Amino acid sequence: MSSNVPSVTSVHEEPIPLITSRLNLIIGTEKRHVSSTGGKAPNGERKDTSKTIMFKLNEFPLDIVLEIVSYLDPEDLLKLCRLSTGSRALFLSKNCTAVWRDVLAGQVDLPKCPRDLTGPQYASLIFDKFCMGCGSTRGNIETQYLLRLRLCQGCSNKNVVTGYSLKSRFGQSFCDVLLTLLPSTGPGLICFYPKLSVLSSHENKLNMSYFLPEAEKMVAELEARKEQQGSPEYQKFISDQQVVATRMMNEGLAINVGADYTMQKREDTEAAVRRRKTMLAEMKALGWEKKYFPTDPKHPFTEKWNGFLDRKHDLSDREWELIRPLMQVIYEFQRNQVRMEALLKQLEKAYPSLRKKQSALVRVGLAPWLDILTLPSVINFVTIHHRRKCNDNDMNQFLQLVQANAFDFLTGAAESLIEIVDKGLEKEGSTVETVKLASTLFICSCDKCEADKVDNGELFAYPNIDLHWSDANCESSWFVCSRFDVSLDPQAVKVAEDVLAALGLPKDTQRDTILKMGGFVCRCDHPHFSGPLSFEALVYHVHHEQVMCAKMKRLLYPKSDPETQALIHEIHSPERLRELLAIAGPTDQGSTKRKRKLQLNYEKICRLCYQLTLMCHINEGGLHAYHMKTMHGRKLVKGDMLSIEELDALYGARPEGTLPEDY
Repeated sequence: MSSNVPSVTSVHEEPIPLITSRLNLIIGTEKRHVSSTGGKAPNGERKDTSKTIMFKLNEFPLDIVLEIVSYLDPEDLLKLCRLSTGSRALFLSKNCTAVWRDVLAGQVDLPKCPRDLTGPQYASLIFDKFCMGCGSTRGNIETQYLLRLRLCQGCSNKNVVTGYSLKSRFGQSFCDVLLTLLPSTGPGLICFYPKLSVLSSHENKLNMSYFLPEAEKMVAELEARKEQQGSPEYQKFISDQQVVATRMMNEGLAINVGADYTMQKREDTEAAVRRRKTMLAEMKALGWEKKYFPTDPKHPFTEKWNGFLDRKHDLSDREWELIRPLMQVIYEFQRNQVRMEALLKQLEKAYPSLRKKQSALVRVGLAPWLDILTLPSVINFVTIHHRRKCNDNDMNQFLQLVQANAFDFLTGAAESLIEIVDKGLEKEGSTVETVKLASTLFICSCDKCEADKVDNGELFAYPNIDLHWSDANCESSWFVCSRFDVSLDPQAVKVAEDVLAALGLPKDTQRDTILKMGGFVCRCDHPHFSGPLSFEALVYHVHHEQVMCAKMKRLLYPKSDPETQALIHEIHSPERLRELLAIAGPTDQGSTKRKRKLQLNYEKICRLCYQLTLMCHINEGGLHAYHMKTMHGRKLVKGDMLSIEELDALYGARPEGTLPEDY
């Protein structure tokens, strides 16, 4: 039972009421047929509808039909009962007892069905509107839940009388105990507390109303038991009927509270639906579009908007005149928001292609999309142009606004790189001038680089690192994401300083000075670094070769003698760089384009590397001669490159755990 209604005190042994079918005692005028809706329907229409529905129901097994109707509301199930004689017999049979129980249990604000009513009778008492005496739906029809009656004024005058009328009608047969054996309408004002039974038949008075046919039956029963007065049987009968009457009155009180609450909720819901429908029609007449109505549950305007729509009463002209200006403010605000979001999506979609069409010199100052959104000029642009879709001229104006902030973006990017430099060098005090040094080279590990890397990475100077990262991540934010992708390798900085020294330049050489010098060459004859190289590519090449030599030294087999260790020839060591590096001249030709992802394989392995480390260092075909020259200081001869099987046969099986290493 819902907390909205009082509960009824139960008894362990339920007394048997004198009258088990009270509704059959109602005194009524000539009764007429009541349709499923409480009024008359044309005979032909009613018969056709009944036949159609019953024909469809008969197509299903009975258990399926009962399962389906168990999800109906009580009113709908009552209407279904009245479709035809067959439907009445089916849905009022014992097979449907559980169905009615489930249907009524779905009405959470109603108490359980009282003991003196069946499920259909209980549903009819609450949800039907016609008089139980004559079937009329007109006039003042009042429901007396304590008496289980719903009667029009005429039938009520015949069936419901006061205690004074009973005393006058029965004369000497009337006794004081009679009223305590009957359920009454109770006092005019009932104050109750939840979970308490507040009414008692012992308190019935002459000024209260009673069900006349029930009183007649009770008087006849008392007359029949007159000789038993004073006996235990007589006292038990009196006590039992008083318990029954008290229980019926308290159950009726609970039903009254629950029914009123249920009906009020329904009226509120129906009024809210009518109100919303009326308001939507009014807003449509004003030209307001639904797509601009607030829908974000977290926004306070949405709560206020829905509060205007969902009030539980009908909309009056006066109320509409009062709330329309307030709703118009919300509507216009939301419309502007939706239009600005649409414009931002249009700009976001067009920005990558607009950016891509610009030269590298322009792109370097074009910030990624999420950084653009913070620019006041862009916000002003969206505010001005959101009322219509942007054309090409508008897009060009937008791009010019972004270009106007290029200096601010580059300055901010340089400041964020200062933090990266301090972190990489593990010291503080770096400045923008430090970032602009030729030796300050950065490594990028963004998703784009990981998916399409050149060899094992690439080095970038400022502002090329900004250009590279923004090109690859133009939908993101440099100031938020770049700190996770961009880093400084101290070893690469050291190599860059060695390269500058080999070229005869000081450590603090600015990148602008390097750019004026053109390209550079390395005389090591690497096929992928044979042409004029940028300073970054040259440093990367030298760094890569030094890393390979250092790796080889770390892997030297403990039993390798000094003579064997002399096979390692560090051609790119800092001491020998002067012999290799130079500024590119007119005769230096070749391609600076580097091969993507070296195709490494196990087909041919360097015999000398295996001899030094007892591990397999994979070589790329085409680099064998270069490997022998730079790593071992001599030319490639037959027998230097062997298969793994040939090496195992020559030197014996490798020790356990010596897996092949990538070159």
